[in-house]
Amino acid sequence: MQDNFINGDAYTSVDVLIFQGEERVAFDNTLIGKVPIELPEARERGYYKFAVTFSLDQNGLLGVEVKCLNDNQIWRTELVCRVRMSEQQLKVRGDEAERAMLPKPPARPRPVAIPSPPEATPADHRRIVQRSFKVLGQLGPDEQARLLAPYKAYVEAVEAGAEDLEDLADALEDAFHAVRRPA
Repeated sequence: MQDNFINGDAYTSVDVLIFQGEERVAFDNTLIGKVPIELPEARERGYYKFAVTFSLDQNGLLGVEVKCLNDNQIWRTELVCRVRMSEQQLKVRGDEAERAMLPKPPARPRPVAIPSPPEATPADHRRIVQRSFKVLGQLGPDEQARLLAPYKAYVEAVEAGAEDLEDLADALEDAFHAVRRPA
């Protein structure tokens, strides 16, 4: 259910557009239809607040229900869909959806030489060093390279007996968070 819809101005109807796809920005996906909502009367922007609930019936058909949050009334509307498929296209899409629902095999770690955290790692850096070591084997090549460089620099400094490791630990922590929460 999406419940953040309002009327945009003093309109007598609102069209809720329906997109199909995985992209974060709706317009980067495929427009498959709309839900035209007839308003009781034209009112100022934001007067009407409503929720739209989509559902699939036993035949896999998309249904829609619009609830006015001002008075909890259900408004009558119908889904307007312009997508047409042949039986063959429908079968192919069904097969694709079925494959997409199968569990994904775990990603295999990339064979890269990753040195273990040194025994001499200071206690206040141990957590980020261990977390970085664990994550390095699970990353794709680009993210792995971004984290591996500061990780190796830190490990080499510890093994060389360096005393001032704060800057290296900070760089490692920054790289760790950058690959864990990409922009």
